[in-house]
Amino acid sequence: MKEGIYTITNVVNGWVYVGQTGDLEKRWQTHQRDLNNNSHSNEALQYDWCYYGPDWFRFNVIQQCGGKWQRNRLERSLINALPYVYNKCGRTMPLGQVAEERTGC
Repeated sequence: MKEGIYTITNVVNGWVYVGQTGDLEKRWQTHQRDLNNNSHSNEALQYDWCYYGPDWFRFNVIQQCGGKWQRNRLERSLINALPYVYNKCGRTMPLGQVAEERTGC
């Protein structure tokens, strides 16, 4: 599969993980492996994957594009534009929402 920008969306709560890669198919396989093995580097995404289960997440190709510089720019723009993004440092909570304790599966 081609290179580009992708999202992993939690369809229950609307949170999104945004990424970019040189190989979209391989990257999705790596995310699934890490999430299923409870070893993903993003703790909030890992927690929700374990809590809700993999059936509640969707992998979507946002744009196929080449060049690391272009992918980095588009990835950052998308992260900044979305309100509930797993990528942001920590898990930014909407006003008034209390963060749950995050643990493994």
